[in-house]
Amino acid sequence: MQLTVDSVQGELAPPITISGKVFNTKGEPLSGANVNIKGTVIGAIVNNDGEFTLRVPDETVVLVISYQGYRPTEVRVRNNYNPSIVLETVSENLNEVVVLGYTSIAKRELTGAVSSLNPQMITRVQSNNLVQSLVGVPGLRVNGGASGVGDVRIRGNRSLLASNSPVIILDGMPYNESLNTIDQYDIASIDVLKDASATTLYGSKGSNGVIVITTKKALKGKTSITLDNYTGANIHVDGNLHPMNAEQYIQFKRDANQAVGIWNSPADDPKIFTAVELAGFGKVNNTAAQDYYNKLGFQTNSTLTIMNGGEKGSQKISLNFFDNKDRANTGYYNRYMLTTNIDQQVTKRLKVGVNGRLSYEFRQNSPGIGGNLLRYPPTVDFYDSTGQLITAPLGDPNMRNPLLDLNRDHNDSRSKAWVGLLKAYASYRFSDALTFSTNASLNAVFTWAGSYVDNQSATYSNALNKATIDNENKSFIAWNNVLNFKKHYGDHSIDATAVFELQNQQDFSSDMSGMDITLSQYKWYNIEASLQNQTISSNFLRTQMLSYVGRVQYGYKDRYLLSLTARSDGASQLAPGYKWQSFPAVGFAWRASDEQFMKTMRFIDDLKFRASYGVSGNNSIAAYATQGSLTTRYTIFGSTNGDIPYATNEPNQQPVPNLKWESTKSLNLGADFTLLHNRISGTFNYFISNTYDLLNRRKLPYTTGFNTVFDNIGKSRNRGYEIQLTGNVIEHRDLTLNVTMSFYHNKEELTELYDPRLTQDIANGWFVGYPVSDVTYDYTALGIWQTKEAAVAAIYGRTPGEIKIKDLNGDGKIDGNDRSIVGVERPTLQSSLIANLTWKHFDAAVDFYSEYGAIANDANTGSTFGGSIGRYNVSVIDYWTPTNPTNNAPQPRAGTSIAYLNTIGRHSNDYVRLRNATIGYTFSKGMLKGIEKLRIYGAVTNPWQYWSFLHEGGLSDRTIIANLGVNVSF
Repeated sequence: MQLTVDSVQGELAPPITISGKVFNTKGEPLSGANVNIKGTVIGAIVNNDGEFTLRVPDETVVLVISYQGYRPTEVRVRNNYNPSIVLETVSENLNEVVVLGYTSIAKRELTGAVSSLNPQMITRVQSNNLVQSLVGVPGLRVNGGASGVGDVRIRGNRSLLASNSPVIILDGMPYNESLNTIDQYDIASIDVLKDASATTLYGSKGSNGVIVITTKKALKGKTSITLDNYTGANIHVDGNLHPMNAEQYIQFKRDANQAVGIWNSPADDPKIFTAVELAGFGKVNNTAAQDYYNKLGFQTNSTLTIMNGGEKGSQKISLNFFDNKDRANTGYYNRYMLTTNIDQQVTKRLKVGVNGRLSYEFRQNSPGIGGNLLRYPPTVDFYDSTGQLITAPLGDPNMRNPLLDLNRDHNDSRSKAWVGLLKAYASYRFSDALTFSTNASLNAVFTWAGSYVDNQSATYSNALNKATIDNENKSFIAWNNVLNFKKHYGDHSIDATAVFELQNQQDFSSDMSGMDITLSQYKWYNIEASLQNQTISSNFLRTQMLSYVGRVQYGYKDRYLLSLTARSDGASQLAPGYKWQSFPAVGFAWRASDEQFMKTMRFIDDLKFRASYGVSGNNSIAAYATQGSLTTRYTIFGSTNGDIPYATNEPNQQPVPNLKWESTKSLNLGADFTLLHNRISGTFNYFISNTYDLLNRRKLPYTTGFNTVFDNIGKSRNRGYEIQLTGNVIEHRDLTLNVTMSFYHNKEELTELYDPRLTQDIANGWFVGYPVSDVTYDYTALGIWQTKEAAVAAIYGRTPGEIKIKDLNGDGKIDGNDRSIVGVERPTLQSSLIANLTWKHFDAAVDFYSEYGAIANDANTGSTFGGSIGRYNVSVIDYWTPTNPTNNAPQPRAGTSIAYLNTIGRHSNDYVRLRNATIGYTFSKGMLKGIEKLRIYGAVTNPWQYWSFLHEGGLSDRTIIANLGVNVSF
């Protein structure tokens, strides 16, 4: 590494002015790098050309050159010095700073299990939902897999009734809203805390993991304007899901009616088809469903960020707009965001700041006509000869034209949401070692939703129109005070943090509905005008929590690291005497690479072993759950004026005087390493967590007057491993290739139910030894009874063409004893592969994700196929007939239900999916005057997949998103 500075001849009297250039190993200037005189705050910022100029007291000073993501370098301003300073990148895994919420720490000093994402990883998939960025993080799963749409789970589910969602910390404060209210281009880093050493800092819900999000701030001495935009289209891909055309549907309906003796030849067609259908035979083939799905949806996202960093303060303002139009413009979603950040160094010791976030969302809900179009018989037209919609194309008033729902005068649904977050802080540095900060935040949310429908729509047949309106107002206030002490004493180091925090959450909601509204134009705006079934309801909830936190980390020679953490929480929703719970944790790390005996192993750059153990908790049950509740009933009393209803109250929920915290004990063993001069780096974690005192409901005798009561009963366990490997495969000035692979295995299981003697609760879907949810307990299908098996089928009361069920106990009959666990909808292994390639000004990236070990249910083969057979259209499916003795799907029989139909739609859910592929080009600096950086790119989401579900006969389609984007910096 080149670390010298240009020589100066002769004697120089102080002060002197020096200059130089700062580059990375590729020869690229590091604009924004800091050059400081060691031990002082005097410094300079490297400009866009990599140059700096600095006035120093004399030639004996030492310069410290630093830049995020690069190894800090010290340079003496004396003797032979060269103005070109080259900074080497540091290992992302071991040397980056990790934000824990109340404090931050270099990852090389971390004793816990943490996964981090930088801005490049966060924006690798273009999406308005930040959850997309988290797919592939080892130890984390999004319910919905590669789609990135669903609930986030860190190291599995552990609770039956309480929340399993992780805590979200935004810029140091709890954030209770959805991740899609945070713009991905506004984020500097995401840290996912997974083990007790890291999560115990957050006691409540800490057992579910913590997601710490840090937004971007201006760099000192730098003003920047950036624009990030992408625009694209949502493209439907049929896959193997196709609705039957008119010819196929006619044959399907004939087969279904022939099976029950209604149809025997075309002469019987009038028995099963309407006159309108018969008139269109050979002429009409309605393709409205295909036409609808072949239309495009469109989206665009723009983020404008202005940042300014001065000597004593910085400011940032960010504006974001996202617009998504549904297919055929049947609905749309708009989101506007404003983010501001002001930090000011008031004095040498006092720093204050204010952060503001405001988002507004509007959604015009799509009427969801796609499913109805797929089911509507293709044997009739939707329009008459004049181009007007036909209300009932079949002549059946109960089967209306699905396209009627596109008229929002008769079927309308909208929603709005305002989300605001205001944070203010003050930080006072008593000394270089001791800092105190106080932070307060208000998170306010207002949501509104209205809907209206009448019998001129496609799916609502009631003669009375109906309107509803819902309002909700939520506020979350948090205040914490943090005292931090950090100091080195020779070979010893201390990093201590003490926190006092309080939280208050309120939720007020109200809703109204009514029927027979006098004017349809009123919709939901005048429910008072409804003449029937007016209802009004409201609800109020409030919870509070008080917390004390202490954390001490001790280091010896930065080689042996010990952290001790304790948090004590008091939660209002738990029972008196049980509101408070303490959560301790201990972590240890050994940086083995610093040992003398490791110096001979030159291929090892860095090696650290970690171990942690601790307790975290979960109090996520409804407010007032322990106090019992009353419900309102109306009792009729007779009088001389007739029967009169009087409102009375009766017990609804029994009080729980001893409900306490749900707790999780966790052990984590891990290692972090870099090899071959940072060419290879990786992380390994093995974890096991045991959760006890589950927040659950216990059944009560009927004589008590209650069915169930909350209690701490049951246990669960999660155990598994995480592996992440990163390789800088090619490192050349013009060509680089970086590859990151991750693997995550977790075995989630209930280990004890509310009664230790029980191994299963079939009604609730709970089974000891299996995950806490998503377990499929049912019959097992062996195929379809064939003609040659008629005699055996008769033993079970079945005939050829029906589904053959496995007789588990061999007793010659199919009953509840033949059910078993046929699979779970939770994968046993997840993996991801992300590759980034650069060549000169070009860049390319691919993002693969896979899951193995779960099952998926095919609703198209199952419930949809079996619904009102012979009345609605279905997907093209290989069903059984005497001349087509398949084992894929049973014989359709008009007017009857198909026994065990849901058993044939289960398939393996193993898949490998290319989540995203991107190729971009960055123009040379100086090519466009006034523009610091200009990059254009094209990206496609979900372009390819291998899915065993499809290969086993499951029916599905998917959507591909193609985007064109630009990143501009001024």
